Amino acid sequence: MAPARRGGNAPQGDRQPAPERPAAPGAADELASVTQFYTYRLHRLSALLSRQMHDELQARYGFGLAEWRTIAVLGEFGVLSLRDVARHASIDKAQVSRLLPKLIESGYIVREPHPSDRRRARLRLTGDGRRLHGEILILGRRRQAWLAEALNRHERSRLVGYLDRLLAKVEAEPSGPFARREETE
Repeated sequence: MAPARRGGNAPQGDRQPAPERPAAPGAADELASVTQFYTYRLHRLSALLSRQMHDELQARYGFGLAEWRTIAVLGEFGVLSLRDVARHASIDKAQVSRLLPKLIESGYIVREPHPSDRRRARLRLTGDGRRLHGEILILGRRRQAWLAEALNRHERSRLVGYLDRLLAKVEAEPSGPFARREETE
């Protein structure tokens, strides 16, 4: 026996077909499975590239992506608080806090007291940290060039534009389609 539908137990022959759900505005294709979602594909690409870089950094330097992202952010933005490192690197603040002692002990980062707030610290790269940042940037550029081989110049330019537009949309609307609505009752 077929399961009852919401709204009643009409006999099989009397059931109306369920109305088709309209496609999301701007959706070009009917998505049949999760593997067709942009987010799934972007996540998968990111995960594969992250694993690739993690393995290389682990083999060369004995640390992984979180440490590299911390060094990269400090190399890019200069002196930052732990909270700002975490935000720019998209790493949990507690994880940054756990990995800092190793990077400080290794001589790549210095923790200094904040001039106006003793509860906070400022982080900056040392000379060795800046050299390491430069070495790892070379690895990143090599990987970027390798990945770019799959696209021609025009496609690369368009991809960058598309990614920038998607990033801007998500940054402008962090809750996306899941924004909580106030109840009117």
